[in-house]
Amino acid sequence: MNGSGSFREIKIQLWDTGGLERVASITNSYYKFSEAALLVFSLASLESFHSLSHHLLEILSMAENAKIFLVGNKVDLKQREVSDEDIDLFMEQFPKFSGFFKVSAKTNEGIVEMWSDISEKLAVGSYKANIGAFKLHSPELNVGEEPESSSSGCC
Repeated sequence: MNGSGSFREIKIQLWDTGGLERVASITNSYYKFSEAALLVFSLASLESFHSLSHHLLEILSMAENAKIFLVGNKVDLKQREVSDEDIDLFMEQFPKFSGFFKVSAKTNEGIVEMWSDISEKLAVGSYKANIGAFKLHSPELNVGEEPESSSSGCC
């Protein structure tokens, strides 16, 4: 991730349930501490798009603080069943989304941009959530500022 002219490494762990009912019992435990959820659907399948609301409600009830990203896959295909109007209406009904991406897992179109944006939003959220820990060593630090490195300190 490139922020403020410097690069930072971020580790992201992914769990792909594929929306399968047979793994529903174990996916519930993963939701609890998730910082993000990606709702992926096929732009070429209305059926996959219509199943989103069920999965979204699951996420909202079990991962209350997670940032939710909507991802339309198969943007490389010419024939689409899901229109931009369908997507806009869905996003208006559920304003909890932190971002929307159109990607192609086949051609990698939009993939780098998606992960860059998600990484940045998660890093900023994590930094703001832990600002109190930074204030212990730098009492004049304001939210949005980066902590100054100091040679004095315990760790």
